[in-house]
Amino acid sequence: MEGTGFEVNIKVYNILIDGLCKVGKLENASKLFNEISNKGLVPDVITYNIMINGLCERRMSFEASKLIVEMEQKGCLPDAITYSTIIKGLLQEQEVDKAMELLEEMIKRKFVPDDFIISLLTNSLSVDQLKNLELFAKPKID
Repeated sequence: MEGTGFEVNIKVYNILIDGLCKVGKLENASKLFNEISNKGLVPDVITYNIMINGLCERRMSFEASKLIVEMEQKGCLPDAITYSTIIKGLLQEQEVDKAMELLEEMIKRKFVPDDFIISLLTNSLSVDQLKNLELFAKPKID
């Protein structure tokens, strides 16, 4: 891309990384993702969400969870999509406890899980686990 007169910015990287993830070239996407900072650019929440989704699609949710830590260390805060994507991936991998930890963090940060995540939760958790979730708690009447 260099030398073509084409301006390479984070949006271009996002498109390329997303395309690579969608066609199953996660290793290439990861290399491109790691190259971003060498080019003087900073990954944004969209960049991280694309990589997180790519990892989760390949059942690599544990690695995706590490990206939340990395992004926060670099000053990029996760959003509802970040949490929902990893929670979905963890639940699909039967990692219910890890998904619950992230769900609690998500709720503490005032993000609301979408309908799909709630559906996955109701299918993955026991009744007792659901009752203990703040999301499903009955409001207290004084």
